[in-house]
Amino acid sequence: MKIKAFNILLMTLFVSCSPKKELPILSNYIDDNGIKKNYIIDDFQFTNQLGKKFTAENTKNKIHLANFFFTSCPSICPPMREKLIDIATTFKKDNLLILSFTIDLKHYSIAVLNSYSEATSIPKENGYF
Repeated sequence: MKIKAFNILLMTLFVSCSPKKELPILSNYIDDNGIKKNYIIDDFQFTNQLGKKFTAENTKNKIHLANFFFTSCPSICPPMREKLIDIATTFKKDNLLILSFTIDLKHYSIAVLNSYSEATSIPKENGYF
């Protein structure tokens, strides 16, 4: 099951890397009126591991892979982190962003997130925590 999900992710990245001016929309939904609509991520604002503002504007015309993590997670997080590092090193693209979100704001200062970022070896222009 893990291999199948990873293969689907890789196929999505390959399709997304095609030389088009606009990135393709790979998913949509049918609204209450039966109309086909594209998913849209509303505006957002976060503070990244460098203490800088990160908004939806930073993701425009970029491929972005999002995940949720904990720096102290002993189970799923280390293998997931290894996959993200592998993706970042395999697909060295200016337009690839890896966005890692935490929901444990009480325990994660900017310094902790920055240290975690440095430990991943994902370039700061591609990886945001």
